[in-house]
Amino acid sequence: MEIVKDLKQALKESYVVLNTLDSNSLNKIPNNVINFIKENMDDKYDFKIDYSKNLSDQNLSNTTLGIISIIYSKYLCSEEEKKKWETYDNFVLIKNEELKNKKFPKDNLFNKNIKQDDFKNNFNNTNNDIIELKSNFFTKIINKIKKFFHKKS
Repeated sequence: MEIVKDLKQALKESYVVLNTLDSNSLNKIPNNVINFIKENMDDKYDFKIDYSKNLSDQNLSNTTLGIISIIYSKYLCSEEEKKKWETYDNFVLIKNEELKNKKFPKDNLFNKNIKQDDFKNNFNNTNNDIIELKSNFFTKIINKIKKFFHKKS
């Protein structure tokens, strides 16, 4: 429930911010996007913009910043800016993939020759000890009885 409340408040903040745009910029945003924000925002949440501050200095939630950045990148920025954002996004994706590949190398993913110590060093976690399960006397008897009845079937 808390996530839904935060999202509704972020939509309200986004709506207030979008209403500060000039009509030319506001017309670039499709009506269905604005209607979606209007219909799903928290009407009871009171949010006001301080016009003496820049947008980056406002007390906006991270969710609001994300919504505004998506709207900006999809509808308001120029083609040149879109290409820059796309290049930046691709750069970040490549860097994240490189980090994942460094942490989890594909070459050794199913390699049976990896020693337990190497495994621990790769993941920087010493709590991954291999535990040998030992069965007690009662479990051994039950297993022998099960084997006996499965052989007869």
